[in-house]
Amino acid sequence: MSNAEDALRCATKAREIAEIKYRKRNIIRAEWLLGAAHLMKGDLVEAEKHLIEALTRDRKINLVELEPDILLELAKLRFKEDRNEEALNFVDEALQIADRCEYRLKQADIHNFLAEFYLDSGDRKKARLHGIIAKERAGCGYKPALKRAEELLAAIGKPQPPAILYNTKD
Repeated sequence: MSNAEDALRCATKAREIAEIKYRKRNIIRAEWLLGAAHLMKGDLVEAEKHLIEALTRDRKINLVELEPDILLELAKLRFKEDRNEEALNFVDEALQIADRCEYRLKQADIHNFLAEFYLDSGDRKKARLHGIIAKERAGCGYKPALKRAEELLAAIGKPQPPAILYNTKD
């Protein structure tokens, strides 16, 4: 069984429990997890359905603590759909909330995504900047994000020294 299948099974169970012990917060969390699990499996239609449901319910009760996570998953979804402008809009909104509320772990995840996004688009300078920020934010003991930041920084490579132009003519 793959990690995506395990995640989907657990998220489905969380949603069932949230329905039985009805709490809005738990339903929102379960919908977000279902969306993330479907995204891991590559089922983009189901992922969008659950993530939009989570975001709608979240904003209805103004549950700020989960909103950056939901927005980040929506950014990942749009990135996979090659809708990069929308991905950046979602991730920018997620980062604004995470920065305003000082959610360091969420900041680490968001900056890791941005590092990967810019690395994929060929902008190594921005990728490196976000990788460095992700590493700093994850330095509080968030080992998975720290490991990911270090992997991204290794993939990005060292900065190129500025080209020095020499006048070869006398």
